[in-house]
Amino acid sequence: MFLRPLSNNKKRVRDLTKVVERQFLTSITRDTTRTLNVIKGIEGKKESDVATGPGGPGGTGGTGPFIPGTRLPSAGATLSGSNKLSGLTGSSGTVAYDGNAGSKLDVSYSPFAQSDLDDQASRGGIVITSGKGFRSSTNSDHKGYDVGADRGTPMYAYLDGEVTHVNSALGSAADAGYGYWVVWKDSVHGAYHFFGHLDRPPALSVGTKFKAGALLANVGGSGSGSLTAYDPHLHWEISTSAPGANGQFSSYVDPGQWINTHGAKKNAAQVATNTPQNPDAVAQNASYEQDGTTVAIIEKTKIVRVPVQTSRGTKMRSRVVPDTQVLSPA
Repeated sequence: MFLRPLSNNKKRVRDLTKVVERQFLTSITRDTTRTLNVIKGIEGKKESDVATGPGGPGGTGGTGPFIPGTRLPSAGATLSGSNKLSGLTGSSGTVAYDGNAGSKLDVSYSPFAQSDLDDQASRGGIVITSGKGFRSSTNSDHKGYDVGADRGTPMYAYLDGEVTHVNSALGSAADAGYGYWVVWKDSVHGAYHFFGHLDRPPALSVGTKFKAGALLANVGGSGSGSLTAYDPHLHWEISTSAPGANGQFSSYVDPGQWINTHGAKKNAAQVATNTPQNPDAVAQNASYEQDGTTVAIIEKTKIVRVPVQTSRGTKMRSRVVPDTQVLSPA
């Protein structure tokens, strides 16, 4: 009979102990994640679809996985009233604006919460890294903006809207290099908005309606059949025409230019009664006047009966009284 040395037996015990501990921790983490998913309403997602933290595949730093529910709100959840969607700044990258690559780009509002911008500021922040147009670095036409952010960063609806198209299968024909993606139509201006390279299949199904501030997706790097094809970022497109069945647009607008000229709310026409004055004076003095806004002067008349002294005494006569209104279109 062959007897192993005592030192070998101790090593085997240590190895077996490590295996048991690892399996135990894996089981506990899995069960905890599933429980939190049930609580947060996202049960049913495969473990491989759970977002990894900045230290995960394609991440930019940090350690450990995101456990859905501990940091990320569930799909469709509304952004806290004390937290606001933020504007963004950045660079056009190798896309030239007015002949200049690396042009500064700004948007007045975005899918990202101010709290996440603050949290990621020390790691480079959430910034625009590429504009729309011919990109010399890839020798191709870039159809939207790229926004760099940590993997798993929540992206919220900046307008009320409805989900119109989704891709939930990596490597499918609809993947088209954008991985998991979602298209939604806003109910304020009627435009279509595309979020690509998501870190998991969209949880909101086609036809789901939502309010501004609802969680729509999370930043990832998926594409061409892989969950980590790219460094984590949002590929952001906007179009004024509906996409095809595969979610791809036939025409595109510059996301920044669109955002900066379309408010987060559709303002109703403002009507104010003023003393009669000419249109130029009204346009100059109107507090709500902005560049590019047309001000119309609407003058309506009202006939009133007033007493008039005549040689034969007091008589009632009709008199026209103008009432000028200023109309500023939405």
